[in-house]
Amino acid sequence: MSYDSEEILKYFAQRHKIEYPLLADTDSKTIRAYGVWNEEAKGMQKGFARPGYFFIDPNGVIREKFFQAKYRERLTGNSVISKLFPELEPGGDRNC
Repeated sequence: MSYDSEEILKYFAQRHKIEYPLLADTDSKTIRAYGVWNEEAKGMQKGFARPGYFFIDPNGVIREKFFQAKYRERLTGNSVISKLFPELEPGGDRNC
């Protein structure tokens, strides 16, 4: 989710070959509602959400969330999966 417009997100997705939907929140209402608005951001980063991830189950319930305080410090998708499912890591307990 980004405060960028749908047009910008479409261009970004095409440029980076992203095939999943990117959500535009141009007025940051949803970003604020989820409590991830970065109030300290200034300049070009003003309006940014804190970088992070929600893990939402099939029923739409948020089960976990991972967020960093700074824009440039963020978990990768693989890092989040490793935190959620340590048994998938090489050498992890696969009998869980």
